[in-house]
Amino acid sequence: MKNKAFTLIELLVVISIIALLMAILMPALGKAREQAKMTVCMSNMKGAVTAVTAYHADNYDYPPHPTSGARPNLLARTKADQDTILYNYLKGYVDDVTLFNCPVSGFDKTTIAITDGGDTYTYQQAYTNKDNVVSDNNIDLNCSYALYWNFKSYYQNSRNVESFMGPGKRSKGDNKLLISDYMGYYDQLRPNQSWVCSHKFNGSAVARASNDAGVEDPPYHVLKDANPSDNIEQDRDGFTVPKDGLFGKTEINCGYIDGSVLRCKGTDTIQMIAAGKQWSWQFMPDKDHWK
Repeated sequence: MKNKAFTLIELLVVISIIALLMAILMPALGKAREQAKMTVCMSNMKGAVTAVTAYHADNYDYPPHPTSGARPNLLARTKADQDTILYNYLKGYVDDVTLFNCPVSGFDKTTIAITDGGDTYTYQQAYTNKDNVVSDNNIDLNCSYALYWNFKSYYQNSRNVESFMGPGKRSKGDNKLLISDYMGYYDQLRPNQSWVCSHKFNGSAVARASNDAGVEDPPYHVLKDANPSDNIEQDRDGFTVPKDGLFGKTEINCGYIDGSVLRCKGTDTIQMIAAGKQWSWQFMPDKDHWK
């Protein structure tokens, strides 16, 4: 008895069915991968919250913020003053820089962060200040999360000025927010990199900006093709906010003193103007989310 072979028509039908199934399943798989990264992001954030809470229990305060009132997404500000290096305080609490960086952004701790005299240092090595390289270089070390403990900044509308400070000893009010995904706007950057976010937003793509030494910063999601002014509007209080739709589907994670990590919409944020830095705006969960 002869074996019956597939005809060309049958092969084409099978291939077509497989292609159709792949077309149906690939978007679902892609979404599942993104959701898995979001879950890892929440896990990282919870680890960071646990670590700084442990530091607080041992030292009766949270560690000082590297910039305090400028940008919240810094792990070190490279001056001779070692107090600006967060790892000096969190050594033994957070030794892996991954905890301060969102996997959705495409962060890799083995990426080169600093070059010095022909030597290169990975992001992990720069975080731990290997060979004292951070204090010897004029480079700020960023992370993809906004760190709010002992962070002094404020937002302003036409009626009043209302302060926010992280929950350190000097904190006023009932602020419970420790950390969140980073969302920011800088009117001094290149147009398509003026809007940055740890997570995807409308019309965004992953990109890196180069620091003063020509070394690339960790990746963020930035606008692909747009003029920054096209995405800004004034609300009824004269407050500068992103236009509807820019962060409409964006979700960000937020960690709190009690150890909880919650997720909120990008539209449920308020604008924080870095103290004395009108060109630098951050977007963080509003009061209903940080209390």
